[in-house]
Amino acid sequence: MSDTGQDITQQTLAEAARLLGAGALPAARDVLDALLAERPDEPQALHMRGVVALQQGDKAAAETLLERAAKLRDGDPQVLNNLANAQVAMGKWEAAEATLERVIALAPDYAGAHYNRANMRREHGNTEAAIT
Repeated sequence: MSDTGQDITQQTLAEAARLLGAGALPAARDVLDALLAERPDEPQALHMRGVVALQQGDKAAAETLLERAAKLRDGDPQVLNNLANAQVAMGKWEAAEATLERVIALAPDYAGAHYNRANMRREHGNTEAAIT
């Protein structure tokens, strides 16, 4: 990709992040969909689009998008943490637990993964495991 193409991609991602942060989910979705139409394997766009889908309640699309992003950005704790959130939303507890364990192994100080794992365990009545 040319420098100009990278600049445009980064500008588009920044705009999508701004919209997402402002809660303008439909607008963020549209910006990301347009980018993904041109660059279907852009990992940050897939990640952000998965987050938008999850926030809009489209759990299956979120999981698919976040799985694709995770494959392209292998070992990215933020992507994997959001994938685990989608897996929890889909009721895939064992997959989510395994994903969160992977996040914690990759980034032991990633508080979000510890928090999500504790909440998931608590929701399943495993209070003791939630606090360890």
